[in-house]
Amino acid sequence: MNPLEARTRDLLTALESGAAGERLRPYFHPDAVQVEHPSRVVPAGRTRPLADMLAASHVGANLFATQRYRIRSLITAESLVALQLRWTGVLAEPLGEQAAGAELWADVAMFLTYDDAGRITRQESYDCYPAPV
Repeated sequence: MNPLEARTRDLLTALESGAAGERLRPYFHPDAVQVEHPSRVVPAGRTRPLADMLAASHVGANLFATQRYRIRSLITAESLVALQLRWTGVLAEPLGEQAAGAELWADVAMFLTYDDAGRITRQESYDCYPAPV
């Protein structure tokens, strides 16, 4: 297995196990940025630095009882890992119209750029959430 593929899979496993904040820092370069393209959840999209990503990870870890990342495809090219995955999360508490215990999901295209030390310098994602029924 390619070292960047292994590193990516380790990150997703850490997220599934509830890792947040400082437990995620070793995966990222200190100047890392996260780019979320517009979606139903983040209509305007957003770009945030590592400190904001780590702070937001606590919110996500507390909001969801479980999270899973099922990789559909993964391609590495030099320092880039491109993934297509299905994210699912079970709410630990109510969120808007959704009750605790409800399962949310999104199809995601994610692009991770790594430095020579195996740390993510840029995380870019396109999250597709289903329309409400």
